[in-house]
Amino acid sequence: MCSDGVIQLLLYLSMSEYAEVQSAAARAVANLTQNIDNEGAIRAARAESVLFRLFNTGAPDVKWQAKRALANLEAARTLIKLRQYGAAEVVIVSPGEIGEICRNADAANVGSQREVARALANIAAAAENHGLLLSEGALALCLDLVVSNSPDVQKQATRALANLALTEVAEVHQAMADDGALELLVLLTQSWDEGVQEEAAIALTHFAHRPQNRMALVRAGALPPLIEQLSSRSSSVRFHAALALAAMS
Repeated sequence: MCSDGVIQLLLYLSMSEYAEVQSAAARAVANLTQNIDNEGAIRAARAESVLFRLFNTGAPDVKWQAKRALANLEAARTLIKLRQYGAAEVVIVSPGEIGEICRNADAANVGSQREVARALANIAAAAENHGLLLSEGALALCLDLVVSNSPDVQKQATRALANLALTEVAEVHQAMADDGALELLVLLTQSWDEGVQEEAAIALTHFAHRPQNRMALVRAGALPPLIEQLSSRSSSVRFHAALALAAMS
């Protein structure tokens, strides 16, 4: 949509003399700003000047949509910086850094949730970061994000839990179990999205690598959905379900 001149058309329609058209177009622009991948095209279309005008002169609904779009564009600048955590080498973070990342997970913006979850998943790939992920609220946030309506958010948050499950820090494992991470992962193995199913199976495999976690996984009900995954259409889901079951045996 962004590469075919749709943004320019929507901006034009947002200045329509008809209130319904103006409102619908402003809402569409605001929705596009939720995906930070659209940020460059939206700025190139000089959307901000139109959005400021709508905010100052539009009807209440149009004003709200313009405000939402401008807030998303402002947040996008910060969110794009989070992609530094996906570099070839895993970043070892400083105290306070994870907490700052977590504060960018806007509950009303799926794009921000996805970028924050992706950053946390990448950070969790380094064992040195595991203690800070627990103490600075990343575990609690990921447990919230895995029940998102967006499979992209769910996949990244589940990947973060999977990486965190590799920790050697006993209190992190205990916190994950106490906070219901196992039960949530079992639910995610039954997702309609195969990518989410796969990430959940990987996370359960990582949990099962520690012998003391295996009985907890059984009690959480992990066996039936993993066995069902062995019949999945996806070869990757079948493979990771088999690994999880083998690790639990």
